[in-house]
Amino acid sequence: MVNYKDALGFQKYQHLVDVFASLDENGNGQLDSKEVENLFKEAGSELSAEELKEFIAQIDQDKNGVLDLDEFLMLYVKHKGGDMSQKDANAFRKLSTALEVVQTRNEASGAVHSYSAPEVRAFSQYINDNLKDDPLCKGYLTLQGEDLFTKVRDGVLIIKVINLSAPDTIDERVINKKPRNEFQMRENHDLALATAASIGCRIVNIGANDILNGTPHLILGLLWQVIRIGLVSKVNLQMHPGLAKLVNTEAGETLKDLAALSPEDLLIRWVNYHLKNAGVDKRIKNFSDDIRDSEAYIHLLDQIAPKDKKKEMATPFSVMCVLLSNAKLAVNWGRKIGAKIYALPEDVVEHKHKMVMTIFACLMERGLQNKS
Repeated sequence: MVNYKDALGFQKYQHLVDVFASLDENGNGQLDSKEVENLFKEAGSELSAEELKEFIAQIDQDKNGVLDLDEFLMLYVKHKGGDMSQKDANAFRKLSTALEVVQTRNEASGAVHSYSAPEVRAFSQYINDNLKDDPLCKGYLTLQGEDLFTKVRDGVLIIKVINLSAPDTIDERVINKKPRNEFQMRENHDLALATAASIGCRIVNIGANDILNGTPHLILGLLWQVIRIGLVSKVNLQMHPGLAKLVNTEAGETLKDLAALSPEDLLIRWVNYHLKNAGVDKRIKNFSDDIRDSEAYIHLLDQIAPKDKKKEMATPFSVMCVLLSNAKLAVNWGRKIGAKIYALPEDVVEHKHKMVMTIFACLMERGLQNKS
């Protein structure tokens, strides 16, 4: 296995890890075609569908259709060592040029390491709702705005969020509950980061100093990974055997294949299953452009809503109108059926991927509960 820190030098390695994290809009540790496409759009050099597919294939060593951090870094290692095929050289030239254009533009506008206000709002509300009755958290809540970055500084809240997503992973007896100095805070940070890595988070560009300093984009990145694990942890075949109906037997798929799907792919499969049952042509392939008009939400909610709640909801075909109105309607209906939705309608219209995924994850959990 390549030691990228040695091969690239620590500073270059850390810079590339940060760059990769900034491109990874949904925080899943991979760059999909949409995220790569967005990079080139921002650089003013849009690729056709065929060019995009070819570009990814040039770097995608395991041929799974997405780029992971190792594949991203390996391209730079090959370039540094002069060990590049013509295809690798072409891919590197396109990638490095696009990144240079975007970075130069961001530096000129002061937009380096910007962070998302909707994420701050949604993550704060998630923490407020789920930890409001925890005695240890009374001194930290209610979070509002940028409180989030100062209140996580001592590590206690981050540990509590990790235990929300993966209950009892951290023995809370070992937490420095009222840390008196930076040393005790760092002990909490080290415990939180090591545990986050153990439950599946990618901890490659954040350390104790970043939490202590309240570095917004890194703290949000860590919290998103932890919260995402919690949101999808209850959505599996073990807890909900009824998901077996999502198996595509016509394509020769088995339960094992279904269980191997990523959380996002399982969510998309579940949504499309209900859209098919609704008798509409609409299908989604992503949580960005495909849901911007909220049509998928509205038909999905009509399918999963309990009968007593349907009386309070209009029929899907009677309400389709402008984008924001559709989004407001979808979010309102979701809350009516008991789903905890932390995103706003504007997040849907602006297709903020992370916020949209939280909505569908909450709807899926609620829908499965209603069926059981």
